[in-house]
Amino acid sequence: MNVHDEDEKYVLQLSDQRIDFKPVSKNVSVFYDESNRQVFIVIDRGSEAIIVKNPDGFKKIEKFFSIQDRGNIFSIKFSPNYEILSLQRSAEFVEFFLFKNDQPQEIFTHKLKKNGKILGFFWTNNNEIVIVSNNGIDYLQVLTEKKCLKSLKSFSLTVDWFVFQPASGILLIANGTFGNVIHPFSFR
Repeated sequence: MNVHDEDEKYVLQLSDQRIDFKPVSKNVSVFYDESNRQVFIVIDRGSEAIIVKNPDGFKKIEKFFSIQDRGNIFSIKFSPNYEILSLQRSAEFVEFFLFKNDQPQEIFTHKLKKNGKILGFFWTNNNEIVIVSNNGIDYLQVLTEKKCLKSLKSFSLTVDWFVFQPASGILLIANGTFGNVIHPFSFR
């Protein structure tokens, strides 16, 4: 944490370059994607604007677009090649926006099977995504031409919490009586 002066209460320093955005409020949400090192500024649930910036020269990107308001956004991430935006508005499904010319063109949805609740998701490749739910892990391939996801591998286990380290591709899943049994997975 780095405090600059009295006017700025708190600043989280991710790099030497500063990213400015409107304060978080009822109409402004801010998300950070650790894999692509991007900050997403979502205004009016995406209907006014979604601004994507990254804090340094790591794949220097700045995007500006909007999407239809279909409810609150819980999580938002781009595929590594920035051609697919994944967005979670519900514990049951993830929306996928296909981009052309830096703008969303088509959309499709992937709904969880069973009665699972999505805990999170992350991209492992330009067209591969992992969705972690309380019922397990789904490793999926995004078929953009068919606008659907194909299951590559599924692991059925109770998940209390998880953490993914993008640099190493290691996923740790915790479960057990006290959430203290750790299961490692590698995605490369």
